[in-house]
Amino acid sequence: GERPLRKLRVVYWNGEDPQDELDRRFAAAIKHFGIGRSDLGDRLMVDSGRSLPLKLAIHKDGTVKLAKGKVNEIVEALKDFGADVFIADPFVTTHTVSENDNTAMNEVVDLWREIADRSGCAIDLVHHTTKQARLPGQAELLGAAQARGAGAIVDAARSERHLIAMNAEDAEKLGIENGHKRYFQVVSGKASMAPAAEIAIWRKHESVDLANATREYPEGDNVGVVVQWEPPNAEDGLEEGTLDKVKAVVAGSNWRESEQSAEWVGYAIAEVLGVDIGAAKARERNGTESAARAKVRRLVSKWRGSGDLVRVLRPDPKNRRDSAPFIEVGKDPYE
Repeated sequence: GERPLRKLRVVYWNGEDPQDELDRRFAAAIKHFGIGRSDLGDRLMVDSGRSLPLKLAIHKDGTVKLAKGKVNEIVEALKDFGADVFIADPFVTTHTVSENDNTAMNEVVDLWREIADRSGCAIDLVHHTTKQARLPGQAELLGAAQARGAGAIVDAARSERHLIAMNAEDAEKLGIENGHKRYFQVVSGKASMAPAAEIAIWRKHESVDLANATREYPEGDNVGVVVQWEPPNAEDGLEEGTLDKVKAVVAGSNWRESEQSAEWVGYAIAEVLGVDIGAAKARERNGTESAARAKVRRLVSKWRGSGDLVRVLRPDPKNRRDSAPFIEVGKDPYE
C-alpha cells in the first residue's frame, strides 16, 4: 500500500463485526506482512461496535437527535490516545437517520467534522455503495456518485476514495485468466472517470492461513488480506532484440490498427514471439491464447506509446477510395 511519512497512531472501530472476528483479520495482516510487536508498538487500537456502540444521531419524534455528549467522549478518547487517524467502518452504524435525507445527513457529517476539528485527528468514514454500482460497468461510470444515500455525505468529504472491481475486459487486457474478481482499483478523488487498467492503482485479495486448527475445528481459519498488485510489465521475458525483429516484420507491410482485422499488427508481434493468440472473437479462444493475446495487446500499446510503432492513415489497398488506420515503424528521433 501507500507508505505514510511517519508512524501514525490509528484507531479502527468496526460497527458490525465482533471483536474476535476483527482480531482474526488483523492477525492475518500481521502474519502476511511480517509485522512484529515492535513495529506496531502501542499505536493501534481496535474496537467493535458490539461492545462499544457509537450512535451519534438517531431519528426520534420526527426530528434528528444528536448525541453531543458522545461526541465529547470520542474527542477526549482520541486526544488521550494521541490518535492521528480514526476509521469508522461502516459509517451507517454511527447513526440511525435516513441516508437519503440531505438535511439529516448534513447534521451527522457535521458531528464528525467537529470531532476531527477538536481532536486534530483525520476521520475516515467507510461507506457502502448503491446496488446500481454493483452492476457491470456502473462503478466506473458513477465514480464517487456510487455512494449510497444523500449527496451530502460525499460533498462534505475533504477527500474521497472509491473501489472498482476488475471486470472481464480489464482482466483480459492484463493477462489474468482466472479469479479476476479478487482484484480491484482504488480511485482517488471525486471525478467520475477511472484510470486506464494499465496505470490504475490495483489491489488484490490474498488468503492467509492462520494455522489455528483445533481438534474441534481442524481446518482452522483462512482470512482475506488486501495486498498491492501491479500489472505485469509487457516486456518482461522478451529476448534482447525482440523489438528490432518486430520492426523488421512490420516495416513495409500493411499491418492494421484494428484488432478485428486478420491483418492486425498484433499478429506480426505474435509471429516474432512464436505464440498463438487465437481468433479475434474471445469465445473462439482458449485461456492460453487469450493470455498470449493480452500480452501482445500490451506490447502494441507500450510500443505505440514509446513511438516505436505509430498509427498512420493512408489509402486502403483493398478499397482505394477510403483511408484506413495502419501501424508502421516510427522514425528514430536521433537519425
